[in-house]
Order: sequence, then structure tokens, then C-alpha cells
Amino acid sequence: MSLQEHCFSDVVIESARALLVAVLLVILTLSRRGKNIPKLRGWRTILSGFYLLFFTFVIDITDNFPELSRFVVVGDTPVQSFLEKVVGYIGSLLFITFGFLLWLPRVVEGEEARKELELLNESLEEKVIERTQKLTESLRAVRQLREQQEADYYLVSRLLSPFQAPETNRFGVFHIDTLLVQKKLVELKGRAAALGGDLNLVIPLGATRVFVMNADAMGKSLQGASGALLLAALVRSHLESVTSAENMQPDKVLMDLYYSIVRLFSAFSGAMTVAYLSLILEVESGQIAALQAGNPDALLLRDKTVTTVFAEYSCAVPGSENPDRAVVQTLQMNPGDAIILGSDGRSDRRTPQEIPGSFEDEFRFAVRECNGDLNCLFGSMMCYGESTDDVSLVRIMYEQA
Repeated sequence: MSLQEHCFSDVVIESARALLVAVLLVILTLSRRGKNIPKLRGWRTILSGFYLLFFTFVIDITDNFPELSRFVVVGDTPVQSFLEKVVGYIGSLLFITFGFLLWLPRVVEGEEARKELELLNESLEEKVIERTQKLTESLRAVRQLREQQEADYYLVSRLLSPFQAPETNRFGVFHIDTLLVQKKLVELKGRAAALGGDLNLVIPLGATRVFVMNADAMGKSLQGASGALLLAALVRSHLESVTSAENMQPDKVLMDLYYSIVRLFSAFSGAMTVAYLSLILEVESGQIAALQAGNPDALLLRDKTVTTVFAEYSCAVPGSENPDRAVVQTLQMNPGDAIILGSDGRSDRRTPQEIPGSFEDEFRFAVRECNGDLNCLFGSMMCYGESTDDVSLVRIMYEQA
């Protein structure tokens, strides 16, 4: 091979070598965009080493062209040889070596972190399965407790149901209607029931008298219903003991009953109270004896006019204070009169704007507009907003003879 051919062969090989390094630099430079490679320590040093290596390969080509020696740094000159072998080869190798020494530990750490992550993912999957099983067991336990609670609610509701007065009652000239809407609804095996602390009682006392009570036991759902159940059982027991007594005096019956209720609810030390209004109606004369114990005022509808009755004195609410002096009030009803009793749920409403409030004045207006009809009255109450409590109403109508 001639010298000229050998020189041409060197130029081609050295140019191909420089071209390969140039392609590698392009690939490495483009890989920096949108990736985390440049953020790794040592990567810039490695890249700088490859740039320096590319510079070395380029000036190495120039020593094949003696005519370039006049430029000193290129061509076949001592400066070019120093730049190529010392600065280029040694410098690029130092940069690349130092860069890899900085970069490789991070790569090893990343690989170890990846393996740890894989192990964590495997253990996490096991933990997820374990937690899911525990959650399923917890939900099953909660469901069982809920079913047991619903069963308790349903039982108390069924126990209380026989005491509640029928919706329509007639005793001589008295026509007594009741309405009861409890907030808590329960269902057990497809059987629905309502639960709450409101109570309506209508109990005949012989042939000439009728006992009526509207009561509200403190607390929601089970607590209120339990208080109402205790009250109903006590009232029934007390009235059965006095019904057969000769010369029964209504005022004494109401006062003795009040003291009995006070003794019962005082045992709960304020944890359970009851507000009520009890009446005894004289069927023949239309006279009423009443004892008010914290219940909202009764309303008398007479000749399209609504007035308050039995508001002169209210005894202490049983269970909240020391026994109070029982005071019995009386009222003589006239034909066509109607008395409306109701718990505080009758006026406690929540407006469509979710604002709670009392609508007692509106309730009185509705009593007059509905002429005391309980269904009409309840519909009017709903126009003011949703009830925030149980609702119990009693209408005692003294009909024309």
C-alpha cells in the first residue's frame, strides 16, 4: 500500500471514529430533555469527557494534512500532539472515569431502591389483602351491631305501641282525636315501626270520666322511647288502682300521679325527664281538671278564637328538679269548644334554608284556620319546614248534645 493510500485510509477511519462519537454525543444530549438523567450526580462530568474525546478525535484527523501545520494547534505539530494525547485522551479519560465514579453509586442505589420497592409492593399487596379482610370483618361486626340495635329499637317500639291512644275516640259528648309522628323509623325483617319519646294516652276511668295525657320524654330514639314506656306503664298502673275507688276525686288523682312520676324520674338524677299535660274529663258535665308539667300550653278554640288555657301554673318537669307543689286547674267547656294539646315538636321546625326555629305563632294561626282538625294542622305545619322533633297532637272536641 502506498503512503498516499495509507494516509487516506487513516483519514477515513479517524473520521468514522469522530462521527460515531458525534452521534453518541447527540444521543446523550437529546436524552437530557424531559428526563432525570442530568439530575444524577456525575452525569455532566461524563458528558464533558465525551465532548473532550470528540475534540481529540477531530484534531487527530488534522495530523494527516501537513499543510495545516502553519496553524500550530492543528496539523502535524508538537502543540497538536500535546492537545491530542495529553489534553484530549488523558483529559477525556479522567473526566469519564471521575464522572462514572460519581454516577455509578447513584445507579447502584437506584437499583437497590428498585428492589426494595418491589419487595415493598409485594408486602404492600399482602398488607392490603390483610387490611381488606380486617375491614370486612369490622363491617360485618358493625352490621351485626346495627341489626341488634334495630332489633332493640323495634322491640321498644312494639312495647310502647299498645299504650298509644287510637287516632279516634268517643266518650259521650267528647270526641278525642290524636296524631303521632315519630322521627325515628326502624325496620326489622321487612316490618316497619316508628320510635320516639312522644306519648298520647286516652284511658276511660269508669263510665263518667276519661283520662287524657300528652307527654314528651327527653332524648331521641331509644332514650326518649324508654322514658315514654316507663311513663305509660306507671300511668296505666296508677289509674287501674284508682278507677275502682269510690268517690274518686279528679284533682287528687292528678296530684298523686304527678308525685309518683316525680319519684320515678328522680331516680335517674336528671338523665331522663318528661314534660306532660294530663287531664280528666267529666263526660256528663264537660268540666276538665288539668295538671300542667312543662308541656307547651294547651290551646282553646272557641268561636273561631284561639286562647291559651292551663298556663297559669306549670309544675316542675319530673326528673329535672325537686318535687314541686302540684296544682290542678279546671276549665268548663262549652258545646262546640275544642282543646288542642301538643308537644314542643308542634312548633319546632327547620326551614328550607336549613334554619331551625320556633313557629308557635304560626301554629296558633293554623289551629284557627283548620278549626282544630289535626291532619289539616299537621299539613300546615309542614309548610313552614321540616320538623326537628317528634310531633304529638291531641284534639278534645266537646260536641253539641
